[in-house]
Amino acid sequence: MMNRSFIYLIITLGILLIPNIYAQSSESSSPSTSGAEKAQTAEKAQTAEKAQTAEKAQTAEKAQTAEKAQTAEKAQTAEKAQRAEKAQDAQTEPEPETQPICGKGTELVDGTCQVIKTEEKSKGGGCLIATATYGSELAPQVQQLRELRDNSLLHTESGTSFMTGFNNFYYSFSPTIADWERENPVFKEMVKIAITPMVSSLSILNYVDMNSEVNVLGYGISLILLNVGMYFIAPVVVVHTIRKRL
Repeated sequence: MMNRSFIYLIITLGILLIPNIYAQSSESSSPSTSGAEKAQTAEKAQTAEKAQTAEKAQTAEKAQTAEKAQTAEKAQTAEKAQRAEKAQDAQTEPEPETQPICGKGTELVDGTCQVIKTEEKSKGGGCLIATATYGSELAPQVQQLRELRDNSLLHTESGTSFMTGFNNFYYSFSPTIADWERENPVFKEMVKIAITPMVSSLSILNYVDMNSEVNVLGYGISLILLNVGMYFIAPVVVVHTIRKRL
């Protein structure tokens, strides 16, 4: 009987103590559980905040990219518009008329190069072709022609008459020839080859007496015949001889 009573007592005490023990264990475990939940909640909040921040950054980057693309497109459109406007202006504007380039000693008058009239040219003018051919008015060949004109021909009446008629003919084409020589070195060399024999023949007059009308006429006609022979008769004779041999 005593054993049974003791057992019943223990069982009764266990029944009474078990709820208290469970309650205490629940109370002791609940703080740790709530702390873990708080940590998870904070971690989720941080993750969500980071995702929002990244999303905002991506949105801002997309907006900047779109803005840059729009700016570049506007710049390209404006550039194309400017090019089109310039092209239209170029098409509508009339092309300027090309004017001939006049050489030294000439001027542009009504679209053509004409000799500038100065005091020196009233005496006979400068040798435009020789100046362009030999490169300078101080070239020995040009000075030789000038001295022949000023020191010999213009001191006689026949020489002055000859120079007047010659100048009217010479200055009708010499400015154009001189301009062509300055523009085309090959043409300049061809002219040099052509006039060098004539200039050399005229140098003879610097060594003879040209103070009388008779001498001027005699030597002048002789030199004219000499140059006609060199430039016309000699080539014809050469060509004829070659053709006969062939």
